[in-house]
Amino acid sequence: MPRRSEHPVGTTLTNTNRFIRMINDHLIITECYFDFDLEVVPNSPKAKQVELISRMKFWLDNCLEDCVVLPVNTAISTTFIDGINNNFMFAPADPNDFLIQVMVHAKLQAIGAGLVNIASSHMSSDKSNGFGSWFEGSPDELLPLQKDWMGERCYFELPWWHRGDASMIDVPCGAEDDVKNKPDIIIDWYTIMAPETPEQDAKPAEIIRPNFKPRIVTSDD
Repeated sequence: MPRRSEHPVGTTLTNTNRFIRMINDHLIITECYFDFDLEVVPNSPKAKQVELISRMKFWLDNCLEDCVVLPVNTAISTTFIDGINNNFMFAPADPNDFLIQVMVHAKLQAIGAGLVNIASSHMSSDKSNGFGSWFEGSPDELLPLQKDWMGERCYFELPWWHRGDASMIDVPCGAEDDVKNKPDIIIDWYTIMAPETPEQDAKPAEIIRPNFKPRIVTSDD
């Protein structure tokens, strides 16, 4: 993956997002400012690359926007989760600015499917006192492997930030659970970004929420 300095001209994706995150048992409303340097791989299908970039933008605007970011290493009441209609993002630790940046960086890279790469990212927030962080390289150096994230028995081979669908959560597979009976957490692009037919009135995109009750991993599990 090339560094920015190797290309004098490139494509960027800039976005502002608001979400709620839990840190030290406090819910904090946060506004973040992202800049992503995109590497559009040459000699690749242009129409597919345009579609993938559109998915990145859609994910930022409709999945990340207004979501609730929860650390799964903290015990959280499922009653609290069931009573909220926002989308959820599960984080492997307290969701500070840099962890969120790296997870979002990795997710957009996965959405890009090797045809559009995230060469680097920059993020600041209204909580960072004017400072920001810049990242390039492999998010694997900073994010846990799936077995460290969800345990040895996993429903999915990859964590949500490495899957190319629109999901933002994972759930652990218990000792008595059937690993082949996967939970309904995968959000398909062709469902949430289905084009409107001429007979239909234009409607805002609707995120399909997973139909299950998540079980939060604690240190006692």
